[in-house]
Amino acid sequence: MNVLFITTDPINVVGGLERSSSFFITWLKENSNKVFTIHKKNFLRFNKYFLSCDLVLLIGHRSIFIMFCAILSLALKKKVAWCPFWHDYKLEKNKKLFLYKIYDMFFIYLFKKVNYNFVVSEYEAKKIAETKKLRKIILPNFFLCRKDELNNERKIDVLIPGRDVPHKRFSLIRDICIELGLSYLETSKNYLSEEELKNAYLSSKYIFIPSLYESYSYVALEGMSCGCNVLVSSSVMVKYQLEKYNNFKILDSNNWNAKSVKYLLETFPPNHQNIHNALEIQSLFSSKACKEKFLKSFNLN
Repeated sequence: MNVLFITTDPINVVGGLERSSSFFITWLKENSNKVFTIHKKNFLRFNKYFLSCDLVLLIGHRSIFIMFCAILSLALKKKVAWCPFWHDYKLEKNKKLFLYKIYDMFFIYLFKKVNYNFVVSEYEAKKIAETKKLRKIILPNFFLCRKDELNNERKIDVLIPGRDVPHKRFSLIRDICIELGLSYLETSKNYLSEEELKNAYLSSKYIFIPSLYESYSYVALEGMSCGCNVLVSSSVMVKYQLEKYNNFKILDSNNWNAKSVKYLLETFPPNHQNIHNALEIQSLFSSKACKEKFLKSFNLN
């Protein structure tokens, strides 16, 4: 099958959406599919693949380019799957919210018109998906850690991985750490290899994620896979898959302050008691398990 894979920007491994895209492409190719990647920078050169493809796979939703490609795909009567990584704009936008509501209404209308609604959380499933078209997929964990690695000495109190963008509220994490006397390591200012990042997780006791929104949150998943105690805001949507574990706790997005965080930190288990959870999560979110569910979502295996 010929698959046209569409993202707004060229694929890299910096953000969660981009990292997921690299997995999707690999899985499709391993299943004997031909994959052609298109983004806004090469669209004029490769738009001819719209005519020859059997399936269009759209990734993301926050761009006019993706919306245009959705309209074009529907006009050409192509089979379309769409994985939007959606969140409600009201979680972050106080100004011009009316315009964002109009944009979202148009997006949801198009999303429900395509053949497959791929979602990565219960939040998306309930808010935007068409029940008969709904396909739940699981995004894979990147890190595999041995039991002896998970029992590593943890010298860092709080790890702050990822990109420092406003909705992630890194400044709030830093302020809370300083007030509580916790040491922290921030990775956004330095490029780390996958191995270096894994070692940073394995050396850390806690992960704080007070984000105003996260469509998924690889940071939470990676932290759990590496035996960290993970505290997230109520707007982090991977919570639905991880809330059953005792080293994963949720704090309302509006209640992130030093006093509330300190109280919850006292309820976490010692890190060495998280080893069983970490190994279980590595298995449940393995590339193999996630690949099977992904391909099954549109009958490709």
